[in-house]
Amino acid sequence: MRRLIPSLLLASLLMLSCSSGGGGLALEQAERSAAGYNVVLITLDTTRADRLGAYGHDVARTPNLDALAANGLMVDQAVTVAPITAPAHASILTGLYPARHGVRDNGEFSLSVENETIAERLSAEGYATAAFVSAFVLDRRFGLDQGFDRYDDDVSAGAGDRALADHVNERRGGLTTDSAIQWLEGRPEPAVEPFFLWVHYFDPHQPWAAPASGATATLDPYDAEIAYVDKQIGRLLKTLEERGQRENSLIVVVGDHGEGLGEHDEETHTLLIYESTMRVPLIIDLPDQLRSGIKMKDRVVSVVDLLPTLLDLLGLAGGEALDGRSLLKAGDADRIVFTETLVPWLDHGWAPLYGARRLHDKFILAPKPQYFDLEVDGAELTNLNEEPSVAASRDRLADELSGWQLAVAGSSSAEVTGLDPEAAARLESLGYASSSVSGETPGAASIAKMIDPHEMTGPLQQLERSKALASAGRFDEALAEMEGLAETVGDSRTLLGQLARVYARVGDDRRAAELLEHYLQLRPSTQALVMLAQIRIQQGQLAEATRHLDAAAALDANHGAVEIARGDIELIGGDDEAARQHYLNAGKIDPYRARAAMQDRLKMLRARQAAGGS
Repeated sequence: MRRLIPSLLLASLLMLSCSSGGGGLALEQAERSAAGYNVVLITLDTTRADRLGAYGHDVARTPNLDALAANGLMVDQAVTVAPITAPAHASILTGLYPARHGVRDNGEFSLSVENETIAERLSAEGYATAAFVSAFVLDRRFGLDQGFDRYDDDVSAGAGDRALADHVNERRGGLTTDSAIQWLEGRPEPAVEPFFLWVHYFDPHQPWAAPASGATATLDPYDAEIAYVDKQIGRLLKTLEERGQRENSLIVVVGDHGEGLGEHDEETHTLLIYESTMRVPLIIDLPDQLRSGIKMKDRVVSVVDLLPTLLDLLGLAGGEALDGRSLLKAGDADRIVFTETLVPWLDHGWAPLYGARRLHDKFILAPKPQYFDLEVDGAELTNLNEEPSVAASRDRLADELSGWQLAVAGSSSAEVTGLDPEAAARLESLGYASSSVSGETPGAASIAKMIDPHEMTGPLQQLERSKALASAGRFDEALAEMEGLAETVGDSRTLLGQLARVYARVGDDRRAAELLEHYLQLRPSTQALVMLAQIRIQQGQLAEATRHLDAAAALDANHGAVEIARGDIELIGGDDEAARQHYLNAGKIDPYRARAAMQDRLKMLRARQAAGGS
């Protein structure tokens, strides 16, 4: 049973919360209205706001999400901090921008223990905490498990044919929901403590292959995946209802980022920060006394606002120290939030992009800066940056962005995955150190001289075509495509790595090694170090291979490929048992990335032993 409030206040809240302009007094007076409630956080990976029925997508099949939006608080202009899963989720869980919590990309950064997550805050208040995530990019090794009693990141059973590029595995939303429901059903009745439950759905991320359903047969593949997730959310909500937990639970739904879908020549996400990848759904199912459908249109909202809002609803302190602002506070149409993507810089050596977003306009810091009037140009088709008539508005956003960057400079608690000070020193002693490892990012003066990611969408599509050619075994064609890109994209780490892979496949180890050495001069990388080590093993340069593996382990101590390569070295040296232990350890510490290689190596080892060790 939800907590009661005085009838006079209830009447005023119900009357005022019917406003579609943001709730006004209703939200301002909602502090502590959910004290003691359970919190269910549902994060939707790669989900655009404008592809849900509640946000105006007529063909959507999202009845459960639409019902939550109709009865609770639906934010019209919510934006993420970065079009990348790990940084966005780190911001959702901490209420901090990426520059403050330090997670700037997938796979190479870990959330520092210096940061406090919502799970840690609620655990300290006596909450049971559990998380069920659906993709390897949110694996516990990346630090988002802080504060959770249970962190279910086992995506191996559900990966199957859903293995994604770059060894990012996912499990179907149905399997994730099964695990979450099992946890809910295993809780004691009556409940002795409130709980915080986080459920993450990755299905709308490419590749799209939603299970066939008559209700979704007419939808495009992306919409079908979102419809599938909506069905899983319905199962979760039904379980809460059946267990008598629905009416004393805050349900929060938020997207981590959107998807390009071809807009601005971006098919997926990570490279650009247009609204197609930055605007996300944000829905909060409020306590009963506030349920009347509040549509917040009077301000821009960032995903960093979610944590301080929840703290206010629950009546807990601490939101004032965060980057976000509670939605229970009065709105500010002039408020500015910040966005970024460092992927162009980290993956390709191009300029990172930073944005300052207001309710009706937006500025993007790039080699060729962009300014958009979103009120008349929501699709961001007309860059007004050079127009004198908008100079004052543009300069206000640009100045605020510059001030923010100066304010957070040096305050980041970034951790390159697995890299503590001792490991960093070890890496440097091995000859692999760069500014990228220390977390330094280019300033505005440097950005002006760099390659503009907005001009690189075409070359990136060409790179994707060349990768497809290589996957199909058409190596000569792939090499021709890739080599032709070199002058256009500069020292792209992605291109160098792909070229090295293809040259290794065609047996040109010398050229592959040259490319990898060049890559490593630009930026240390576990993958590049392991590839180079494997080449040196084939060349019989075992000491050099070991040096590369030591450097790779300093970057990521839990990368299974390092153990696979160490096993190969032992095998060459004739120590079958030591090789076997390395292979088994690879599967233990990194089952998603190393299981197949481990199984192949063990099979080879058994065959070798059956043949008498020859």
